[in-house]
Order: sequence, then C-alpha cells, then structure tokens
Amino acid sequence: LLLTGRSAPTGEKSGRLAELAGLGEVDYRQLDIADGAGLRAAVNAFETRWGRPLDGVFHLAGADPSGQWSRLDQHTIARESAATFAEQYRAKVAGTLAIAELLRARPGAALILFGSVNGEFGGHSFGAYSAANSFLAGFADAWHHEEHRPVRCLAWSRWEGVGMYRDQPAAPAQRRGFRSIEPDNGLRLFLRAVAAPRHYLLIGLDLDNPVLTSELVPDRLRASELIVAYTRSEERRVGKECRSRW
Repeated sequence: LLLTGRSAPTGEKSGRLAELAGLGEVDYRQLDIADGAGLRAAVNAFETRWGRPLDGVFHLAGADPSGQWSRLDQHTIARESAATFAEQYRAKVAGTLAIAELLRARPGAALILFGSVNGEFGGHSFGAYSAANSFLAGFADAWHHEEHRPVRCLAWSRWEGVGMYRDQPAAPAQRRGFRSIEPDNGLRLFLRAVAAPRHYLLIGLDLDNPVLTSELVPDRLRASELIVAYTRSEERRVGKECRSRW
C-alpha cells in the first residue's frame, strides 16, 4: 500500500501508519497530489520495487473548509475569493486530473473518488468547497461514459468524530438531511458502495427529512440548479461573468 499526503507522517498519522504496517507492507510519501511529476515518480518507483502494476487509486485529498464556519456569509459562490477557489480546487480538481494522467497508461487500474454531498446539493455557504466536489461527479461521469474506465465517485455526508468536521457540530448538517456516519458503519457503507453497479453514489442522506426530499423533486431541480464552471484559459472571464450576474 502506497499512501501520499502533503503533511509529514508525525503524531496521530504516524500511529495510524504503524497500525497499517501490521497488516502488510505500507509506505508513505510526502507529496502534493496535484504534483503530477512527483506522483508519477512515486508510483513508478513502487511498481518497480513491488514488481507489479498499480491496482487502483483512492483519492481522498481535500482542503479543509471547517474554518469557514465563523464567516459563512463570506463563502457563498458570489462572495468567495479567488484564493479560496484555488485552494479548494487544487486537491479535488488539479489532483484528480493528475491522477487521471497517471492512470492513462494503466488501463486496468480503478479509481475511487471521495467527495461530499455538498457537491450535489450545494450549501448555504462553502461555495468553493461545493464546486470542487461537484467537479468529482462530473469527472466520474466522463471517466465512466467516455473513457469506459472503472470509477466510483462516493459523495459522503458528515463522518462522526473523524475527518474535516470532527470538531464541528452535527446539528446544521442534520437539519439539511445529512446524517452523521460512524466510522464502523462508514466502512460497511464503503464496501457496499464499491460493489454497487452505479459509478456515482450519495451516502448518508436522511430520506425522511422534508428539507432534503424537497430538493429531490425533479421539477425543482430543473428550476434551481446552477452550475459554475471554467477552463484554465477562460478563468478570468468566467470569474467576472459570475460576479456580474450575482
């Protein structure tokens, strides 16, 4: 198992790595997932070392948006800063594209993307975070339908006690219809999700919550969905258009 991450393997992370090492050979490389050259070098080295091709990639990297809770009004799509968009897009957008480039030469390798339900339902805030996660769903569609590659995009609600929202209250998400997922149950849901035939799954929804179910009505979806997208060559122009419309 080859793990990569931006931070050094110290503290709690070091202990987790030691636990994993008890199950088999595990190595950790400190690198940015958006660094395509570094990613290719790491994978090439370990394919040579282990004498086998890469089986697949779990892409969990993301920028933590939990610091936005104190200024939610400043993090809507209309008010979000370019710097925050760049921060959120680096792991989810640039990182996914770097992985895709890596996998083009490895047609048998599977790809599993970890995203958020915010990418599907948006948010009353967390605009850049929601947009970045929305990209994952669109990419999975293209990778599945156009490239005919094995892929899953799993859009999760809030995990309990772990991850980005470990220290944040659960009530706001629950009011919107996003259940909290305990880690043991999350692992069971993950195994069911990767065995399911669909390439895009929303996990942790409370289908008895009227706030959530009202957003699933087809007529409402057609009337209220908004997609904001850009290409690198048109980033400035599209950014200006979005601001003028909002």
